[in-house]
Amino acid sequence: AREESATSQSRATELEAALRAARDLSETSQSRATELEAELEAARADRAASHTRASELESALDAARAAADVATRDSEDGTRRTTELETEVDVARAATAAATSDRDAATRRVTELETEVGAAKAAIAAATSDLDAATERVAELEQALVAARAAATDREATVETAQRAAESDRA
Repeated sequence: AREESATSQSRATELEAALRAARDLSETSQSRATELEAELEAARADRAASHTRASELESALDAARAAADVATRDSEDGTRRTTELETEVDVARAATAAATSDRDAATRRVTELETEVGAAKAAIAAATSDLDAATERVAELEQALVAARAAATDREATVETAQRAAESDRA
């Protein structure tokens, strides 16, 4: 009974350590999920800003094209202006392409972060489940330990009673 009690006590200590580790893992996962959600919000904001900038640049491109059409009908000064506007159009196209690329990258990052957030939430759920199971097991082992101690106490009392009876018989 004493060996069973020591074994149960050792197992309860191991399970308590596992419970602490599971709680630490749950806290770490929760912290990582919070960080990822913040990154996700920042990436969404970047994507919205890229969208807005691309729209602005597309509008600027349309305006530059319209001005280039007007300049084409003008004299040599108009021809020079057309060349300048075409250069602006090229710059605007390059900026639009860059903004579109940034928007696409931001969209991919949002998707990645959403996946990471989902994985972190799943890890939290699993850690919480493990923690609950470990807590239940600790409670079961504590009950078993109490029962084992009570049984050991009963056996010790029985042994003492038997020893007294034997001594009484000898006397």
